[in-house]
Amino acid sequence: MQAEKQERRVARDLGARQTIASGQTPVDKADVKSDLLRVECKYTDNKSYSLKVEDLVKVASQATGDQIPLFYVEFRANGEAYYVVPEHWFLLLLEKFKDDQNNQGS
Repeated sequence: MQAEKQERRVARDLGARQTIASGQTPVDKADVKSDLLRVECKYTDNKSYSLKVEDLVKVASQATGDQIPLFYVEFRANGEAYYVVPEHWFLLLLEKFKDDQNNQGS
């Protein structure tokens, strides 16, 4: 129940949609997706979350074409949430952000 509410909220926030059966079908993987994103959602009530490289590789392998693979972790105890993104995607997003900042100053 909590996971479904989280997935629904993440999908809404990203302009995406929940996958069928939380990605458990053979054709529709991960929890949330759009043309641009593929997201695996997790939450914890603890102060830490054990993130494994296999989890990151899994969502990255499920991304198709130019989808950005994201791993979302919500720490419910303090209301914090984070997206984990592969390095090459982060560098591309950072470059785009810098370009946008430079263009606003022109």
